[in-house]
Amino acid sequence: MPWKCPKCERTLSRPNAWHQCVRKPVEALFERKEPFLYPLFQKLQKEIKRWKGVEWSATENCVVYIAQTTFLIIKPMKSCLELKFSLAQARDAFPVYKAEAWGKRVWHRVRLYEADDLDEAVWSLLKQSYKEDTAARKR
Repeated sequence: MPWKCPKCERTLSRPNAWHQCVRKPVEALFERKEPFLYPLFQKLQKEIKRWKGVEWSATENCVVYIAQTTFLIIKPMKSCLELKFSLAQARDAFPVYKAEAWGKRVWHRVRLYEADDLDEAVWSLLKQSYKEDTAARKR
């Protein structure tokens, strides 16, 4: 069950979970980044905020999304958005450029260099990550 830190008000996956206890406006993450990145992030944000039970917060260098646990991290880089999301099994086909096992999950990374990179394949992976995370709640 997600928990909210009383100091920074970030939503975390469990009480007293380690985190960077900071408040940062999401817009600040896009300072000194390519101008197209913030509108691309806003497009992602608008859709993901519609998904039931999703909480999000900005950290020092990324935006974290939690349903049951953290299922997605969006990190603005200088010229791309890096999406890091968990799936139960490794997927090493494009658009994934890296997959790393961590505990019972596999964290996958995709980079968006332009608006057209946010295609159905990426949305499908993100939705699968969300569905797997919310299914864990029912167990």
